[in-house]
Amino acid sequence: MSLVGKDKLEALAELKIMNSQELIELRGEHEEALRKIRDLEGDIDQKRSLLNTVLLEKDEVSKKLSEQKDTILENEKSNSELRATIATFQGTTEGRDAALEKRVLQLQEKLEGQREKMVKAREVFHLPILPDKD
Repeated sequence: MSLVGKDKLEALAELKIMNSQELIELRGEHEEALRKIRDLEGDIDQKRSLLNTVLLEKDEVSKKLSEQKDTILENEKSNSELRATIATFQGTTEGRDAALEKRVLQLQEKLEGQREKMVKAREVFHLPILPDKD
């Protein structure tokens, strides 16, 4: 072989070694990238599972919240009905009390009217006036 051929062979051998080293590095990087992909896929699976669990819990909480809102609405409706009933009873009591007060005033006015008539009748007939019992 000639010197030129020998140089080319040596250069070719060096290139093979360098390519071999690069290939080893690239394979290492490839294996590292595959390992990272597997790790990330594992993380995604864990997070997906956690997300599903959280969504189920959220649905349960939403259901309980909805039930509590329904209960609150029912309680408010019952309270409203009770308030209306109480107001009706109070209205009846107050109305009755007002009617009684009005009747008492009417009777007092009638009594005063009868007293005045009696006083006038005594004056006409000269009868003695009896003191009030008040």
